[in-house]
Amino acid sequence: MVVLRMKEMAEAFLGQRISQAVVTAPAYFNNQQRQSTKDVVSIAGLDLQRINNETSVAALAYGLDTNAGTDGKACNVQIFVLGGGTVDVSILSIRVRHLEVKSTGGDSAEDSDNNMVQHLLTEFERKIRNLDPSGSARASDVTACESAKRMLLSTTSASVEVTSLFEGVEFSSTVVTRAKFESLNEELFMRCEVIVFKVLEDAKMKPEDWCGSEVLHVFPHAVHAVPRQGAVQVSQPGRGSHLRCAVQGATLDGISNDATNCCWSMSPRCHRVLRLWASSCRCSSSARRTCP
Repeated sequence: MVVLRMKEMAEAFLGQRISQAVVTAPAYFNNQQRQSTKDVVSIAGLDLQRINNETSVAALAYGLDTNAGTDGKACNVQIFVLGGGTVDVSILSIRVRHLEVKSTGGDSAEDSDNNMVQHLLTEFERKIRNLDPSGSARASDVTACESAKRMLLSTTSASVEVTSLFEGVEFSSTVVTRAKFESLNEELFMRCEVIVFKVLEDAKMKPEDWCGSEVLHVFPHAVHAVPRQGAVQVSQPGRGSHLRCAVQGATLDGISNDATNCCWSMSPRCHRVLRLWASSCRCSSSARRTCP
C-alpha cells in the first residue's frame, strides 16, 4: 500500500513514530472518492488531519513563488495538472491574504498509462506469438509504463523493462520516446483542451483575464492545451502539494512562523476555501457546482 510505505519511509527518516497525515486529492473527487481516500489513510494507521485539493495547494505555491496578488489587485491564475492518473484544471483569483476558486474541473488521465500498455503489448506480440499475458504480467506492464512515463517528464526517451511477461518469458526492454508517448495520447491532450475551456466558461473568463498559469506533471505537448496568456510556469512534479502539506502539517503541530501563517479552512459547504492568515476566514468560492 502506497500510504503505508510512505509512513514507513517517513518514520525511518525521522527516527520516530508517525501518527498523523495531511494529504491531497484531485479537485474533481466527489464525497465518496474523498471518503475512500480517508479510509486508505486510516487503514495505514494514520489520523487524517486534512485532505486538500491538488490545484488549490498548487495555487498557494504559485502565489508564494511569484508574490501574486500582493499589490492588492486580484491575480487570476489557471492551475493545470496532468499526471498521477488525473487531469485537474482550476482557475483561482489570488489577492492579499485570500484565494478564491472561480471554477474547477477534471477527468481521469489513466488513459495515458493504458495507451502505453497497449503499445507495449503490440510490440510484445510482434516477438511472441499467441501472447496472452496473465493479470500479474499486465500489472507489471502498468508499473513499468508508469515508471517510464515519469522518466519522460525530464528525458526524451525511456527504457521499459517487463519481467515474467508470459509463461516465464522476459521481454528485456524496449525504448519509448517522448514523441511516441505524446502521439499515443493525442486524444487525451485534446480532451485536456476541452476541459480547460469548460473551466474558463464556468468562471466567466477569457484567457486574457489571467496573469499566469501553473502547469504541473505535464508533457511539453500537453502545454498546448493551455491558452498562452501570461506566464506559463512549469513546476516540478508534486512541488505544490509537498509545500502546502508541509506547511499545514507544521501549523497543525503548533509551529508558528511566517511560513506557517498560511492555513486552510474547510467549510462544510465548500472544500475549496483557502485563507491566508488565521484571522481572515470566509467561504468565497463561486464554483458551487463543483463543491462536494
